[in-house]
Amino acid sequence: MINSKMKFYPYYVINDETNEYGQKTLNPLQIGLVKLNIQIQSQALTDNIKYKQASYIGLTSDRDINDKYVIQYDDDSLLKVLYVNPLGKLKQVFLGDYQ
Repeated sequence: MINSKMKFYPYYVINDETNEYGQKTLNPLQIGLVKLNIQIQSQALTDNIKYKQASYIGLTSDRDINDKYVIQYDDDSLLKVLYVNPLGKLKQVFLGDYQ
């Protein structure tokens, strides 16, 4: 049932290079596609700094996903992977708005 709601989203990776303000930059080229089921987070998660800013939660079977990924959610939205919970068959991914 979860797999039927998954779709492919393009993703980018944050570089180790910094801009003139000292912020890490986003690679402007699409790296690939990641298959995710993304849902809006309905509760505020305030007990852990790792995912305090998360406004979306996703599930994926992608083993390479990490906190350097930035997901193109729709035409206007970029979502940053804040934290990946690797336990279980599917990885739980906490996502927040990217700048």
